[in-house]
Amino acid sequence: YEMPPYYDPLIAKLVTWGKDRLEALNRMRRALSEYIIEGVKTNLPFHEALFSNTNFVRGELSRGLVEEVIKKLKEGRKVKLPLINRFEKEINVVSGWKISARLMEVNYFQGSP
Repeated sequence: YEMPPYYDPLIAKLVTWGKDRLEALNRMRRALSEYIIEGVKTNLPFHEALFSNTNFVRGELSRGLVEEVIKKLKEGRKVKLPLINRFEKEINVVSGWKISARLMEVNYFQGSP
C-alpha cells in the first residue's frame, strides 16, 4: 500500500537517548533493526543507512549527506534485514515447535484512542 499524498505520512515516531551521542546512535540503530511496520512502504532502510553512515556518526553533517545515503542504497548496498526476515530465515524452531513470526508480535496498545 502506498500512502496517498492527502494524508500525513508520519505513521510512527521513534526516539532514543543515551548518556552521549554514540550511545543514543547505537540504541537507534538497534531499535531500527527491530522495528516492524507492515502494510505500507516505509523509509526504514534509509534511516538504518543514515544512522550507520560514518560521517553522520562522527557528526560531520553536510547538505549532501542525504543524497549520499540514498545513492549508496540505490547502488545495492543493503542495510540490516528487518527483524521479520531474521525470524523467517534463522528462527524456525523453538522447543521443537515451528512458530510463525506473527505469533511473536506483541500488541502494546490495548485501549482505544
